[in-house]
Amino acid sequence: MMSIIFVSVPVLDVALSTTFYERLGFVKNDDFSNENVSSMVWDENLTVMVQSHDHLKNFIDGKTIVDPKTSVTNIIAVGLDSKDEVIEIGRRALENGGNSFRTDENMPEEFMYSAIIEDIDGNPLKLVWMAV
Repeated sequence: MMSIIFVSVPVLDVALSTTFYERLGFVKNDDFSNENVSSMVWDENLTVMVQSHDHLKNFIDGKTIVDPKTSVTNIIAVGLDSKDEVIEIGRRALENGGNSFRTDENMPEEFMYSAIIEDIDGNPLKLVWMAV
């Protein structure tokens, strides 16, 4: 069975965040997007749902949306094909108003290379390449 993961992230400006994710290489699925949410497809297994706070509140049963710049509830890791791809997407995150930092500095680079990128709102996504 193939799993498909949909990750919902709260953002302050859906249009600006949509552009950020497009510049990382995600593709907007217009069938599931409007002014309140953008369905940003990485591949057939991962979609990031970029959602306004008001839209996301429809799915969280009265819970509070935390500020991802100061709080973390989870980090989703995405496997990539190469160390260079991790570096390139991290570079694009930085160039487009996000953040990127290494998370495995004590691991020999020939075995694993990873970075956490944050979108412009601070939502984290871990990029990982591992020698298999």
